[in-house]
Amino acid sequence: MFTHRQRSFVADVRPLSGTLQFLSVLYNVERVMEDTWYVIARESNHYEDHGHLIGYSAEPRSDVIRLYFRHTERGYVLYVREGRYFGKAIGMNRHGHYGAFAPDSANVAKFWMFEGAENQITGTELTYDEAVITLAEVDGYPVGLSRHKDTPHIYLGDDYGQGLPLRITLMERNAPYLSNPEEV
Repeated sequence: MFTHRQRSFVADVRPLSGTLQFLSVLYNVERVMEDTWYVIARESNHYEDHGHLIGYSAEPRSDVIRLYFRHTERGYVLYVREGRYFGKAIGMNRHGHYGAFAPDSANVAKFWMFEGAENQITGTELTYDEAVITLAEVDGYPVGLSRHKDTPHIYLGDDYGQGLPLRITLMERNAPYLSNPEEV
């Protein structure tokens, strides 16, 4: 029987084509302000920072998102392992888009990992240092690309379809929590 640590790993994540990155990093800005009047009871002049949300660009770049895939009883929690959002966990905002949130936030999501259409796997089944996977939120839909009304961005969000194939490059296997490096 494998432990949660043995099923956990650190990997660089990228789509098969294009670039996946936090919007603030993708555009090299501090904030990405979006008017959200259309979802806040039609209030005007209500802006939200979307810089912490994960966006997609068809333009290929060398950027990757390094994530810690932490195995739990109910799927993987994904933590950012480098850059501006280091230590944050991947979660979903109220619009259905994934981004970096405080690890103790109610927004934090758990994911199942798949190799192929329906073959659910864990880190111990990744026999090579590179793999193509898809993610699906536990009790949710596959993770893919989505647009939001009146914004120019393409976000990582619920797909309702096949899911976005992601290439992962394993950087560390059997990875512990940063706060508990001696974990078994």
